Amino acid sequence: GSSMGGAAPSSLDGLLDEVAVYRKILSAKQIAARFQYVAPKLKIDWTAIPSDRVQVDVYEGIPDRKSWSFRPPRYAETFTQPHFALIEIPNRYSPRGVKVDRPEPFLVQAMSKITFPKGKKRILVRARNASRLYIDDKLVAETGFHNITNSGHDVVYDVDLSLAPNIRPLHRGDTEKVFEYTGDGKPHRVRFEMIVGGSRHRPDFGETAVFIGDPGKDFQLLTPSDQVVMLTDADWLSFERQYRYDMIAVNAEHRRKAATKEDQYWDWRHKIAKEETLKQPQVKVPAAAKGLRANNAVDHFVNQRLAKEKAAQSPLLNDLAFLRRLSIDTTGTVPSSEFIQEYLAQKPETRRAFAIERLINDPAWADNWVGYWQDVLAENPNIVNPTLNNTGPFRWWIHESFYDNKPFDRFLTQLVMMEGSKYFGGPAGFEMASQNDAPMAAKAHIVGQTFLGLNMKCARCHDAPFHDFKQRDLFSLAAMLKRSPQGVP
Repeated sequence: GSSMGGAAPSSLDGLLDEVAVYRKILSAKQIAARFQYVAPKLKIDWTAIPSDRVQVDVYEGIPDRKSWSFRPPRYAETFTQPHFALIEIPNRYSPRGVKVDRPEPFLVQAMSKITFPKGKKRILVRARNASRLYIDDKLVAETGFHNITNSGHDVVYDVDLSLAPNIRPLHRGDTEKVFEYTGDGKPHRVRFEMIVGGSRHRPDFGETAVFIGDPGKDFQLLTPSDQVVMLTDADWLSFERQYRYDMIAVNAEHRRKAATKEDQYWDWRHKIAKEETLKQPQVKVPAAAKGLRANNAVDHFVNQRLAKEKAAQSPLLNDLAFLRRLSIDTTGTVPSSEFIQEYLAQKPETRRAFAIERLINDPAWADNWVGYWQDVLAENPNIVNPTLNNTGPFRWWIHESFYDNKPFDRFLTQLVMMEGSKYFGGPAGFEMASQNDAPMAAKAHIVGQTFLGLNMKCARCHDAPFHDFKQRDLFSLAAMLKRSPQGVP
């Protein structure tokens, strides 16, 4: 029974066996002698692991405590990569294709068969949280659990150059362990595992990796292939940049798979919208204006106004000026010298079309437009000390939307539904407005200004005599976003 009225969190729905009452508290040693539990080990099929890749398994549902003693976790997913480095892993996405958080903490397990060269070697493990390294199922190295202070006044350690002459400094918040190992030139089963997140820490990986090196020389990343990445600033920064760039494409594929049914829904909506649009009276395209250039229907409308105002057309840009403007408008950067040479090598009549196709399909255009939409949607995260109207960092959702060339009706729908991850890059971050007594009123103002062209700032506090809309209109929109009544503070 329960003294809490049978409440599930306070009641045992089951049976008790061998109940014993003692006159004093038993020690941990006495309890251990009376109860023993050996957790089953995770099964690993080494025959299925590629010989030239590292298989990474992700498990969820482990307890949030600083201990490796837990029941077998729930399998989540598997992916492969060519090395024993974990800077980030693929995101989780909802059926709507929106990033969601993984349950914290979670476990990652990287496995491969490695042939260690003959002779004495040193193996270095760097990890953000508790980790263990096994060779042929024998534990050879272990790092401790999180030991990061949140005071902002922790000790700054000197770079330890005794490990290697050009070693990259240990990343802030990471720990490391180095040990000697004698290679025999034969393949061995290598397994590295780490607990990610938990204990009120972000699920970050830092610069988690396993390295190998000769005594007194620089370390290099442990891989089952011939890839060489030295643990130096120059090599690691280049490697990390490519790692994150590759992960963008991996996450895009994960989104597409997760949102298959959602894609079908939006395809149906767009089909209906197109059919309804075609039923409407068609706008007649003006006749060509005499003496004015036109390449499409839009030009005819512009030329009609130019002719009416008796204004002259701007002169046609030369090819290089056209390329510069096109590149800045799409990717936000001037074209590289290599691209310019490739552009000029095209036939004059096709080179502009070549550049247009090239640049509108360049994923860098997503990078260029993120900053603009951060401004208009008032994305304003302050991770250290949140103040008035700080939001979550939903810039990653903005980037993913432009990377996927997401239709704007779908973009706006995801924004106002505010689902997914709040603190790690989903549109739920838009919902936040710290220290604001009516957060949804602030969001209604942003949505109205961005998508309706209405500045409802004054209506936040009162009915403005020179506006067509009232305070009630703003708070009605806020109630819609909130999905419940919204009072005026």
